[in-house]
Formats: sequence, structure tokens, C-alpha cells
Amino acid sequence: MHIRPWMVTVAAGILAILGAGSLKAGDSASIKLPAPVRTADIFHCDARYCAMPSQGSYPYIVIGLFQAMATVKQSQQLFIDTRTQHRWLSLPDDPAAFYASLQPVSITLTDGNALAVLMAQDEVYATTPKPGDLVRYSPHFGAYELPPTDPKARAYWSIDGCVAVICRAQDRACFSRYAQGVFRRPDGMAISPKTFKPLPQGTVIDVQSLLPIRSSGKVL
Repeated sequence: MHIRPWMVTVAAGILAILGAGSLKAGDSASIKLPAPVRTADIFHCDARYCAMPSQGSYPYIVIGLFQAMATVKQSQQLFIDTRTQHRWLSLPDDPAAFYASLQPVSITLTDGNALAVLMAQDEVYATTPKPGDLVRYSPHFGAYELPPTDPKARAYWSIDGCVAVICRAQDRACFSRYAQGVFRRPDGMAISPKTFKPLPQGTVIDVQSLLPIRSSGKVL
């Protein structure tokens, strides 16, 4: 299954309006983003590691393999633990309402490590991502994608994102067309998901079609 134009224009994360260079791991003055990890249960948040950003949604494009959806129990525990770490304080204080609105999912990168992101529950039913599918997560972007006016809906919208299926797991020919990794939203530059700096001779993708436009310094 190839990505459709409407899939690309829907997205996630109010933090896309921030400059990519302002997000640095370990910088207490800026937003803290999770690093990819290899673990059986990525959906957790404690003082040592939190799968969720300290504020807002994950602000970069992620292209990788769909790994898993959090269960109801995992999702509600993630909500409780994240609130304990003084995050998501603007959300309604109700784990059940959180799961009713948002679905935590994980995406595996090429090195086997994974990132957890949030998508709307109604989007889960629309896209039905399955393990092994090639998917794209993207933050909200564009003036046309305005936040909801309802305060509760806006609070959830501010931390979620859009996950679209690019290729179904069995369509290996489709996989070969796309580069996997983490990319800056404004210009499609591949970055390290640990340092958030551009990769040497990294791939650049078209942020609309998601197809590579430059790889290893060569224009495609």
C-alpha cells in the first residue's frame, strides 16, 4: 500500500513550530525528548527514562516499522506515570479518558531501537497499522491544521501525532522506495534521534511524498 496524499497532510505535534535546533537532549532549558530504546515494554515513564517528551508531541518525522500498540493497562499506567513526572499536567486527570482519546504506539528504527509516539484513537481505526508495516509519524504542521477549540480536545491534540501506513508488511517492493529514520519536519534532513543533529551525508526526504530527494550527497 502506497501512501496517499491525504495521509501526508494530516499530522501531529504542536512543537513543529519550534526550530529543530532548540531541541537538545540533556539541556534543562529546553524540551527533553526520549532517545530510542530496545525494550520489551517501551510504554513507561519514570525518573530514569520517559518514553514521552517533557512537553508537547515528538516534533520530528519518523519512518520505520510499526511495532506495537499499548494495551489499555499499559496506556493508563503510562498516563499515571507520566503525570507523576510532572508532565501532561494540562490533560484531564483521567487515565480512562486519556486512552479513549489517544493510542500510544511504538515504531522500530533500522538499528532495532524503538520510539513511542501518540496517535488519535479515531486514526487507529482509519489506518489500522499492523506490526511490520512501514509507517510514518509526523507532527502537526501547516496553518490549515488548526488546534481544536474545545479545551480538552486541544490538550490531547497538543501531545499527539499522525501515524500513516506507507507500505503494508508484505509489500517489500514498496519498502525499497523509502528511507527509514528520523527527519526534520521543515527540510526533511535525516538526523540522529539521540543528538538531533544532521547525519553526515544523510538522506534528505521530500516531507510531502516522503521519497528521498538526496542520499549520501547525491541528488536522486
